[in-house]
Amino acid sequence: MFFQSKKIINEEMAYDGHFKIKKYTLEDGDGNKQINECFERGNSVAAVIFHRDKQVFLFTQQYRIGPQQDMIEIVAGSMDKENETPSQALIREVEEELGYQVITDSVEHIASVFVSPGGTSERVHIMYAEVENKISSGGGLDGEDITVIEMTAHEITDLSKFNDAKTVLGIQWFLNRALVNASLINSETQIQEEE
Repeated sequence: MFFQSKKIINEEMAYDGHFKIKKYTLEDGDGNKQINECFERGNSVAAVIFHRDKQVFLFTQQYRIGPQQDMIEIVAGSMDKENETPSQALIREVEEELGYQVITDSVEHIASVFVSPGGTSERVHIMYAEVENKISSGGGLDGEDITVIEMTAHEITDLSKFNDAKTVLGIQWFLNRALVNASLINSETQIQEEE
């Protein structure tokens, strides 16, 4: 059975810049207090993007300050517009970063997960979507300097190309779905052959 082991009894802003860090005072059932800091990042959206005509997956490549290197990732961005849904944020991010228009009926929710719950409040909504029409040059905003990378389904099976958790999770979801679909097709074919 799930229960709340601690409660927040005080919170204060420790840092208030582009990002925010809050300092929380927690108390357990015995009255013991503990101080924790939390990076208040807000929610984000990320998506495995498949180009219907080209039959390739689209990724972004850009410099990331955390690992201090360029990384290949699924498209992602902050949900920083007021009252924006994950699907709306996804459509906006795909246009900004990749320059494509999302086929809205292809959008599928994969999972909503906390990025690093021991130190940040950020939850990422991971999705799948398909694109066809190029509507802008993409590349991101405000110096993101994004390069679009295309990979085939075979190329994405080599997970050593990726060192980003949301990207690996999204690719694993797709590969699992492909495996399940192939298994179902094989089962249906076998049943038809037996009849």
